[in-house]
Amino acid sequence: MVWIAAWRSMKESNKKPNPDAMRPGNLIRTYLGVVRTPAFWAYALPGAISYAAIFVFISGTPFVLIKVLGVPTQYYGYLFAFGVCGYLGGTLICRRLLGKIGIQRVLALGTTIGLVGGLGFLGLVLADVRHWALVVAAQFLVMTAHGLNFPCAQSGSLAPFPQQAGAAAGLFGCITMFAALLAGMWVGSSHDGTLLPLATISATVGIILFVSARVLARHGKAA
Repeated sequence: MVWIAAWRSMKESNKKPNPDAMRPGNLIRTYLGVVRTPAFWAYALPGAISYAAIFVFISGTPFVLIKVLGVPTQYYGYLFAFGVCGYLGGTLICRRLLGKIGIQRVLALGTTIGLVGGLGFLGLVLADVRHWALVVAAQFLVMTAHGLNFPCAQSGSLAPFPQQAGAAAGLFGCITMFAALLAGMWVGSSHDGTLLPLATISATVGIILFVSARVLARHGKAA
């Protein structure tokens, strides 16, 4: 029904479509142009790593909470929902902050929160804290950070390409899915029946995210 309504009521936004846009040679040149643009990577890479950060928890928390910490399966959904609330809250905060401090400072704030969540999780696990609330709190912080990071990454990575926004969006989506795949595989292969692998991976991804956003920030100013 939604598709039918959209097809009947929405008008084509591309007023001057390029009839040769889908030719293989043109597609290759378009994607190469996106890949070679540093401003794209200034937002796409932190966005993909932020996506990987939440998939660390999506992949690992069912095993850790249920099998390691003994949370009854019927309660897991409620605990995961707490993290989702963090993501929702992050997006709402992002919307309010963007007009006040700008996209780069919002991204800097989000990556800092993600770093705090990951390092705090690892530090408390190393201090032998073993409680479901620790996992849920870390997930809440990381997903709140993602709520700040991802809208910035999406809009910032597309901004340099007003005529190739579809190609840039498709490439951004591919990169984020690949990052999530790597994160899930890493979590799955490292699980040893303790909290330490999940906490270590979360902290590592948080550090990479924090560093990447700052190293590439100078290119983002051109977006």
